[in-house]
Amino acid sequence: MWRARLLSMTDHEPLIKDIHVSETAAIKAINPLLRRLDSGLVQLVTWAARLGGLMLLMVGLFVLYEVVCRYVFQSPTLWVMGLHSYFVMWAVLSTPPYTVRTRGHVLVDVVINKISPANRRIVQILIHLIILAFSLTITAAGVHSCVRAYQMKELTLSALYIPLYFPMSSIPVGFALMALEELGTICCLILSGNSDICHKEEALL
Repeated sequence: MWRARLLSMTDHEPLIKDIHVSETAAIKAINPLLRRLDSGLVQLVTWAARLGGLMLLMVGLFVLYEVVCRYVFQSPTLWVMGLHSYFVMWAVLSTPPYTVRTRGHVLVDVVINKISPANRRIVQILIHLIILAFSLTITAAGVHSCVRAYQMKELTLSALYIPLYFPMSSIPVGFALMALEELGTICCLILSGNSDICHKEEALL
């Protein structure tokens, strides 16, 4: 949240005083197009996180089913182990963009809090550029691997023989979302001029 005073471009009279606005509102004051894009990104990462949570719930149910079958009925399944692993992959890789959006990662700010706001913004931009480059690299490599697995008709080693590109596609999808989130953060840091407003609180489950 940040405190803003917007002045008229014509008569320099205050239009809105002493109001609290979030990052999305800040982007709206800068560029309506960016606001629409950010709103769509909020929905995208939020639904991805919800999907990841649902998959984790299903993993728990799979494991419970396997335990009951194995130790109660003495009839273990052949499909739970493989399927739950693939669901975990999707759950783990679809939720980090939401964590970035809500600033849920652990942040060591001993050094960055001691520098000026202007230099802090530069450092934050550089950090997010590094994460963006890494995310794009993994996305490109993941797409290449998925395309190759599809063309070669490769299957998983589990009893289900699922096409290998299904679990592997979680890698490029997850890191592509991460790249979009990092790009949005970089745009906010550059256009806002204030690193403190780029705390994205709209993506709430």
